[in-house]
Amino acid sequence: MFEGQSLFVMLQQEEEAIQVYRIETTQQAQVEVGLLLSDAAAVFVNHKQPIAFDGGYKPEYDEMLVIPGFKLSSQIVQALKDPIGVAAFIPDPKQQPVIKAIFTGRHTVVNGKEQLVVAFQKFRKEQYITTRKGISLFHSKETFTMDDRFGICITDAVDCVVVNDELRFSSFFFARQVFDLSEYFREATDTDVESFMKHSKINIEDASIFKINADSWVRRKIAIIDESRILDKYKVTEIKHKAQAFGLTITAVKNKIHFPNDKKELKNILKFLDDEIYKGVFSEQILQTNSKRKAEI
Repeated sequence: MFEGQSLFVMLQQEEEAIQVYRIETTQQAQVEVGLLLSDAAAVFVNHKQPIAFDGGYKPEYDEMLVIPGFKLSSQIVQALKDPIGVAAFIPDPKQQPVIKAIFTGRHTVVNGKEQLVVAFQKFRKEQYITTRKGISLFHSKETFTMDDRFGICITDAVDCVVVNDELRFSSFFFARQVFDLSEYFREATDTDVESFMKHSKINIEDASIFKINADSWVRRKIAIIDESRILDKYKVTEIKHKAQAFGLTITAVKNKIHFPNDKKELKNILKFLDDEIYKGVFSEQILQTNSKRKAEI
């Protein structure tokens, strides 16, 4: 798939700007890296079942999430079209570069139509090979020798693949570190959190603590609950009654749902409002899930 294709690095520049550089390698290294990433990317191209990404489902091992209509930056596409025209990556010996990701891919034209397959690997801190905070020793001919050259490690993992105009990935956590996916995944902003706290059917025990507890997970739940309009569709008494059927106690203060300071209790209420607490059909046990999508029956 990527045998003999050029390897590129995405560097994080100032003000969130991304710059693409070509990693100049020996021919043998280019072939080996291409084979390594081809094998890792193949599962996203041929073997995993696609599931439309909606922000609420965690895929199984044999599934992948997909975002259709995804547009790669022109900088990345141009790099694949004209690798030689991309400046070579020359690290500054005085400052460790901030590498966001590495990628390789293939650009072809079939019947006048562009075809793209690009594999991206989120670059982790442990992939730097550097002596900035120590001494690197490499074993050769029964002896460890010191080497102060800058280096990077390419692993056998691919975090996301773009096939034409479709982004495919298994972990949104890593995919969002490669690309800005904010338009596909909404988390409540500070303004949204404030609005949620002031909802006519919500009572917050302590506003400052609620804001501290409002991590990424909580903000996503707030956004989903806002979009579902559950609080507008049901009375507080109805919500309390439904919660009791699942063994969940929701306290009402002045006919408002009380959100306590305890983060575990807070999350349980949010899970319930987002349909993540349910009763087993046969066991009749009260269960909870951290992933869901509409059933295809």
